[in-house]
Amino acid sequence: MRKKREKTFNFKPLGAAIKAGREDEDLTREQVAEKMDINPRYYAKIEDDGQYPSLGLLYSLVKMFRVSVDEHFSPNTETAKTAKRKYIESLLDKLSDHELQIIEGTAKGILRFKETKEQEDEDNVLVHL
Repeated sequence: MRKKREKTFNFKPLGAAIKAGREDEDLTREQVAEKMDINPRYYAKIEDDGQYPSLGLLYSLVKMFRVSVDEHFSPNTETAKTAKRKYIESLLDKLSDHELQIIEGTAKGILRFKETKEQEDEDNVLVHL
């Protein structure tokens, strides 16, 4: 008699990441379910309840929505880039050099603002000492 294996992996965070990817692509659950040829209720359970999909379906979903499984399967190891960073990088790959200059200027502006804010916070601490 075979022992029943316990499921120890909590799939809910990965299901939530798949959901976020779907929403980033402005797709409905019904559209994804139709594309994957699965029942929409089953797909909803994957996103919301942590339902375990088949390996093939999991592969298709993470590939479709560019979800990094590293941070979910190996949460205690440091990953080089988060799923959000990888997604943003994939968007940047679609931009021209001119468009990237705009993004670069925006990022530099944000960093200058953060540096100014941090300096103001440090100055306020010193004044109150």
